[in-house]
Amino acid sequence: MPSLFCATTLALRASILATSMVTPVTPMGVNG
Repeated sequence: MPSLFCATTLALRASILATSMVTPVTPMGVNG
């Protein structure tokens, strides 16, 4: 489902942004 995929992508981006805020360097990186 496109909606489920979009929601998952948004959740992943939100988690990555939150991690980047906590730690200066992230393993995957913001762009990754």
